[in-house]
Amino acid sequence: MLIVALMAVRVESALPEMENSLCAIAESALKEASRLRGLPARSSVPCLVRSKAQVEAFLRETIAKKFPPQKLEREQLVLRAVGLVPDEYDYVNGIIGAYVSQIGGYYDPDQKYFVMVDSIPASLQRVVAVHELTHALQDQYFGLNHFLDPNSENGDELMAHAAVSEGDANFVMREAIREQPERSTKEVGAIEDIKNSAAMPLIPDELQEILLFPYEEGQRFVEAVSKTKGKVERDEIFRQPPRSTREILHPEEYLSREFRAENPRIGELLEGKSAASGVLYTDTLGEFGISVLLSPKVANGWRGDLVVVVAAPENRTRVIWQTRWDSESEAQEFLDAYVAMLKNRYHSVTSSEWTDLSSTKRVSFRRNGRDVRVEFQIGP
Repeated sequence: MLIVALMAVRVESALPEMENSLCAIAESALKEASRLRGLPARSSVPCLVRSKAQVEAFLRETIAKKFPPQKLEREQLVLRAVGLVPDEYDYVNGIIGAYVSQIGGYYDPDQKYFVMVDSIPASLQRVVAVHELTHALQDQYFGLNHFLDPNSENGDELMAHAAVSEGDANFVMREAIREQPERSTKEVGAIEDIKNSAAMPLIPDELQEILLFPYEEGQRFVEAVSKTKGKVERDEIFRQPPRSTREILHPEEYLSREFRAENPRIGELLEGKSAASGVLYTDTLGEFGISVLLSPKVANGWRGDLVVVVAAPENRTRVIWQTRWDSESEAQEFLDAYVAMLKNRYHSVTSSEWTDLSSTKRVSFRRNGRDVRVEFQIGP
């Protein structure tokens, strides 16, 4: 999933190291993060300074190297099909633009260095450094490249892992702010200014929510776990991470270790395992994805889901999305809400039969007990 991968895939730079006043804070920030997180730094973390233009250029280059174009195209296809982004929205460039516009710094788990962006406001320098160097500590102890594997085919699980990483770093950052109340007003104000900047309205509201989820809901999750189990349990979150955003949204289900997602298998969607050879892409949207698409109330009964993309005749593509719910009534509630959303968006009457939403998009529905199957045909 590109949104999460941008938190894990950090740019590589061939430019020489540049030290200036922005990097002067790095050593003290690492010590502060280490003390607040309770993880002694195992090594120092070099600091570099980069412009936003440099960050964007290397980010695009790195994405091109690590992601096959077809994967991003199909991820965009799925998000457009189910309705998480408008049909004509340029998902990749939109996300990169929003990410670069708000970045103040980052930690690179490949090269093991910390970057400060040269345009970062003075009021944000300390808190950004503490946040990103908490990621350095996470990497030294738990291995971020493995923890945030961009090649995962379960976007919901990957989003849950991102919420652990970003929530943990946000929690440490907030503790650093609380320890220095004379600076907290300016620092919190600067953070809110970044979140509410003019760049965010340039992307759809749904993607804004997805971008903020790991930081905001992740912090709430980490706070809940810490309150119940203490700092030691925060290490265990990385060793035994949540496997779905449902566990992030409902920390008690993670703490009890009783919840297990029931994601459908490919054979269930394609009516036979032999058909799996024609699958082009798979993903799981999860409770959070459905809550963004419809509402938290509708999504609350999520038990599992799977999306598959399959080539179809006449240059068409099939997108099949099957969701599974805690009860039949919750499955019907989801189906009713989803049909109403599509009707409002496309002004089309939808039913179990094929319905044209546009000249290039058709949809059909079927509920079977706790399962709801939504199928799209995309193309001429």
